[in-house]
Amino acid sequence: MEKTQNSLNYSVDPEELLRFQIRRNVTVLFKGFLVLLEDLGLEHDQALQLLYDKLPQEYKVYVELADYLTEDKGEHLRRKVLGAGNDCCRQIDDILKAFTITLKQ
Repeated sequence: MEKTQNSLNYSVDPEELLRFQIRRNVTVLFKGFLVLLEDLGLEHDQALQLLYDKLPQEYKVYVELADYLTEDKGEHLRRKVLGAGNDCCRQIDDILKAFTITLKQ
């Protein structure tokens, strides 16, 4: 994009500019979800560790059994978030094909 003195002069296709901005914002959104998943995983591990440290030895095996948020589960959730974000971008691309986009001058 080039900015002139009194108006904006866009040298790119308006549809491509809109598509780029939408993808950028969707990407920020699903990256935020990934950060939340990481935070949840850390809090889960900390809570289980605290419980594990406080229990008598004979009950510690139950804490290990209760640990449902494994690395595999975390990867599965990560793939689901990325897949949902990519699906969203593809759906928006399909919707944009029905419109003629122009920029305000």
